[in-house]
Amino acid sequence: MSIDPTLNQNSNWAFNVNLSGLRAPTGAAATIPEGYYKGTLTDAYTLNDKPGRVILKVTLSEGEYTGTVRTTGLGIPKNDQDGVRYYWRGLLESSGYTPAQIDAGEVGMQRQLLVGRPVTFHYVPGDKEAGIYESINFLPPADWTMKAAAFEKKSGVVASAPAQTGMGATPAMGAALSQALGGGATAPVVTVQMPSSGMGGVGAGDLMAALGRK
Repeated sequence: MSIDPTLNQNSNWAFNVNLSGLRAPTGAAATIPEGYYKGTLTDAYTLNDKPGRVILKVTLSEGEYTGTVRTTGLGIPKNDQDGVRYYWRGLLESSGYTPAQIDAGEVGMQRQLLVGRPVTFHYVPGDKEAGIYESINFLPPADWTMKAAAFEKKSGVVASAPAQTGMGATPAMGAALSQALGGGATAPVVTVQMPSSGMGGVGAGDLMAALGRK
């Protein structure tokens, strides 16, 4: 006895989706040339079979390649001498966190600290045939501006300066973050910067919870 295949089909499906700003697929992965780009961190996760590395998804937010997603990753530092810590610092500064915030104490890294944050970075495409992987180097906004200008002068590629990503928080917020860093009355008071670019970002409560001593 045959079974009608339409019994497993639902013709009344429906959902809502925002497609503004996306580029229609062309049948192949978008090819992005080397350059200095701005984007948003849209995901950060580890793999169960490879827990020592955090996978980062970056969605380009400006220019011809807006909406294109690129994937990179950073290893989780094994100790206080692990060189990957410098790249984590670059990622946090690229995300708009200030040196004062980062230097205030040990940072409890987690997904909420990164997802939704605008970032500035240098991208170099890979070559699969040559066994070369693409690379993303997150840069602090000031360094990004300087390097992007030099790259523009050399290649003629125009790169716009990154927008300001934050504004000072209230003294109460700074005091709360200072308390979260575990120092009580002697802990440094840190200004919490909140995103003002309309691109989202971690809220003050999440930041205070995430920036703390282990």
